[in-house]
Amino acid sequence: YILESPLDARQDLKGCLEVLTKIQLNLETSDPSVASLLRTQNMLNHLHNRVERITRSDDIKKEYDDIVSSYKNFSQKLSTLLAKKPSTSTSLNVPSAGFAKDSASTVPEPQNVISVSCDRTSSDLSKLKFTGKTCVRSFIQRVDEFILARNIPQQKVLSFASEIFQDDALHWYRAVKDKVSSWPELARLLKEDFSQADYDYRLISEIRSRTQGERENITIYLAVMNGMFSRLSTPPSEVDQLEILLHNIRPCYASTLAAAPQISTIDTLRSLCRNYETFQTRLSQFQEPPKVTSDTLAPEFAYTKDVHKYINKPNNNNHNKYNNSNNSNNYSNNKYIHAVNVAKKEPYCPRCRNNTHHIRQCKAPRDIVCFKVATILLSKPLNDSRPYVNIKINNIDAVGLLDSGAAVSILGNNSHLQLTDCTLNQDNHTKMIAAGEFDWKEVVPSEFRESIIAENHSEPTGGHLGIFKTYRRLSLNYYWPNMHQDVVKFVGSCSVCLSYKAQNHTTLGEMGRPKQCSRPFQMISIDFVGPLPTSRKQNSYILVVTCCFSKYCHIFPVRRATADIVIKILEDSIFLVHGVPQTIFLDNGTQFISSSTDALFKKYKIPNVFFTPKYTPQVNTVERYNKTIVTSLSTFVGNDHRSWDTSIPKVQFAINNSVNEATGYTPSFLVYGRELVLCGSHYTDNDLGDEVLFLPRDLYAENLGCLRSVFNDVQASLWHAHEKNTAHYNLRRKPAEFNVGDIVYKRAFVLSNRDKYFCKKLAPKFIKCRIIEKRSPLVYVLEDMTGKNIGVWHIKDLKNIKCQ
Repeated sequence: YILESPLDARQDLKGCLEVLTKIQLNLETSDPSVASLLRTQNMLNHLHNRVERITRSDDIKKEYDDIVSSYKNFSQKLSTLLAKKPSTSTSLNVPSAGFAKDSASTVPEPQNVISVSCDRTSSDLSKLKFTGKTCVRSFIQRVDEFILARNIPQQKVLSFASEIFQDDALHWYRAVKDKVSSWPELARLLKEDFSQADYDYRLISEIRSRTQGERENITIYLAVMNGMFSRLSTPPSEVDQLEILLHNIRPCYASTLAAAPQISTIDTLRSLCRNYETFQTRLSQFQEPPKVTSDTLAPEFAYTKDVHKYINKPNNNNHNKYNNSNNSNNYSNNKYIHAVNVAKKEPYCPRCRNNTHHIRQCKAPRDIVCFKVATILLSKPLNDSRPYVNIKINNIDAVGLLDSGAAVSILGNNSHLQLTDCTLNQDNHTKMIAAGEFDWKEVVPSEFRESIIAENHSEPTGGHLGIFKTYRRLSLNYYWPNMHQDVVKFVGSCSVCLSYKAQNHTTLGEMGRPKQCSRPFQMISIDFVGPLPTSRKQNSYILVVTCCFSKYCHIFPVRRATADIVIKILEDSIFLVHGVPQTIFLDNGTQFISSSTDALFKKYKIPNVFFTPKYTPQVNTVERYNKTIVTSLSTFVGNDHRSWDTSIPKVQFAINNSVNEATGYTPSFLVYGRELVLCGSHYTDNDLGDEVLFLPRDLYAENLGCLRSVFNDVQASLWHAHEKNTAHYNLRRKPAEFNVGDIVYKRAFVLSNRDKYFCKKLAPKFIKCRIIEKRSPLVYVLEDMTGKNIGVWHIKDLKNIKCQ
């Protein structure tokens, strides 16, 4: 039997030619082995069967005959080679070349052709799973769809039931499998035993609450609703479905549906809503006609917008009246002609309700209704039998109370005027009309406003509360224009609030610029770690020196953190080993700012010596290494904390011979131009011969020659690392910058003292200062308000005055 080829005849011939090429290469090999000849024999067998299954025709006759001829030649050659091999005593098992000499005239013997196909029903059907915890009706619907799509006999579905059901559902099926003989019977039992209580009632509730999503297509929504209706035991009628759908679709379809005749079917509803969506899509994609350019082929057909320029004068509206006279006659009520949506409108002023001019040309005073100043003052209050008189004060009419104690008493308090027409006159021709639901509020003159705010904010009863609470407290009894702005200005500049309240905004100051260095030990960073427990060698501190370019670090255990020790280590182990650096970063420790340390820097003429601001460890590169060093040492000391200095050389070696994430190289390679050998097994055990090998030295020289490009790569890597850190650092930072002379508040770093009855929580959190020097946008020199210099500070510890 020969399998029917799934390939085209030309493709089969191409494959046969590839097999012939491999056979030819094997046979042309000088003195081939027996195994090679046997592999060639297998390829000839494959070629014979492959040629036999090709359907022969006139268009491929020549190629077919060439392949048959080559097959015969190779078969004879293979037989000759196998006969020469003594180990191959058996006869050659190569199919006879039973190909017709004339493929067109000779009809091959009929062969039984087997059509092979893969039945994927079994594997796909077993993918359906039911555990009894999901919706049984959804599962039954999916199986029915699968049976219909694959034309699967129902009896076959039952044969796969043991694979479909799992967990609790499998136990259930084992109990009922003898009672069912078809899939419909099994589906009926599934609904009876696994349907949830009140399923139809709860599903109807879900259907009524399932409204259309904001961006959900109407066709998709109707399909989803149809699926929900089909899950019911008895689907509702189309009329009931249509009623639910009309209630649940988006309100934007209302105008389209209202203009249509009565909707009787869901298909009609779908068609109308689809038309609306199509119109909205076209509307959103509409573009104005393009302007005429020099590349326009037919400019005479392009759209040009007519622009009419009119000179509008305050009292000259004849042109507008003339153009709109005809339109005005079409409406019965010309008073509201401005509300009609016409192309050309005559002027209308809503302030004086006159159509002779626009509102910007109106000279009538504005009326502003105020809803925060209250009860309308009539001639006298209701149910009040006391005598009232009309009086004048400064030519202002008011209502007074006539009593026995005084000649005249004015209603209200002394800081505002209550008028009989319920208006408060101001100088800007604005009238404020009082509404009648609230109490009267005092309008404070400008010269008393600051004291009123201070009384409600700075006094103990005010509690130095924030802007919101202070403003709401004032608004209960007082009013004046821009009162909220005055409260913001007063509270924002309150010295007590600025000193004691923590800042609510994000920390000031973004990431600074990267450190400019291009070679190892051009820029170094120095810091002390400690004090640590005194070791057996009497060491208590660690002096760490780090190269900002290569990230190479030196770790020195020392007994004391003094200037003399710093000078000796820097001179003997850094300057005289790696060279004098161009820039040094230090903190404000006394051992670094001493005169002897300064003399060392002047001796070697170091141009740049920077001291980091106080309480700003993130500025100094070495601080990151301090964390790594302490963590590494703590993993080796165990319970004996006095042995921390015994592991320092190994920790230093580990750090300097590990690839740095920022540079991409080990610090040792960047400093020495080679990787340090970690173990003696790196070297060969053989003795050197008479011939001297220069390979290691040549390789070292080659590495030194490419260091320039390596340093360029390191600079680029450091820049990318800085950009990455900047993006993360600036997420919670606020850009800010101060100038010399600005008043700021500096964070106070104080400690509690029980003996002096001093508590840190009750102390001021900020101190008022003045900027006397600006070293960078992030670093400033400050002095307190008495003129005392208080040092260099980073902007993260400063707080500006809001209303400065």
